[in-house]
Amino acid sequence: MARFSELFPPYGGDQPYLYFCFSDADRDRLRPLFRRLYERGCRIWYPTGHSGTVAERERRDARMRKARLVVLYQTKRARTDQAVKSAVLVCQEKSIPIISVDVDTAKSTLSMGLDSRAVHIKPRSVDAAEAALLHADGFSQELIGPPLPVRKKAVLAIAAAIVAAAFLLIGAAVLVRHLRAPSIEKTADTVFFSDPVLTAAVRDALSGEPITEESIVTVTTLRFDALPERTDEFALLSNLSRIELNQANAVDAAPLLKRYDIVLTGGGS
Repeated sequence: MARFSELFPPYGGDQPYLYFCFSDADRDRLRPLFRRLYERGCRIWYPTGHSGTVAERERRDARMRKARLVVLYQTKRARTDQAVKSAVLVCQEKSIPIISVDVDTAKSTLSMGLDSRAVHIKPRSVDAAEAALLHADGFSQELIGPPLPVRKKAVLAIAAAIVAAAFLLIGAAVLVRHLRAPSIEKTADTVFFSDPVLTAAVRDALSGEPITEESIVTVTTLRFDALPERTDEFALLSNLSRIELNQANAVDAAPLLKRYDIVLTGGGS
């Protein structure tokens, strides 16, 4: 698995950025949310490695204080991490807006020392966390730029792993072709939409899994740049409640306002 900082390099430029404050023990847990935010183009800085020298500590402190927003990933581990608590309190003293993503079931988060200015969100999924962050008080569109690519080193590492795995599986693939039973074959689509735009949005919501009667009941949110021509097929998605749409095409969503929550994306709130 590629290193966290290779997949998600901290922002090092001069444009507005947010400081994502978290415990190192939560890095693996954060990967899905970071991927969503980087794909959206959020400029995120966070410290990496050890701050062994005075110069490095001063550099980190200066970088932290220049952030336009602090996002605290608040977990049990974070609440017992003195470095996290210290950093958050420094930013609070400097009056940098703070959004706390409260991801565990703690009845109280007072131990972090946050005052009443901090905004708290309690998402139940990665989708909900991303949406709540983007619409929370303190988050600004100035923190978003072009989508940030994964560093080449990480891409090469992943590619090398895939190639190595492919060589190991060549022999097994020949055997499986003759011996596998139909019950282990990947399920094919059983539900079809006439509009390719809607099909692509549903498949994205299902993370590439087959579109079946069983899987579409899990779809609650669809994302579009432009709406499909046939919105009547939305009725097939019994639990669909939210549609995210590029604000350039906002007027097209007017007929859907009575049935769905419409969230505009792509700049502006």
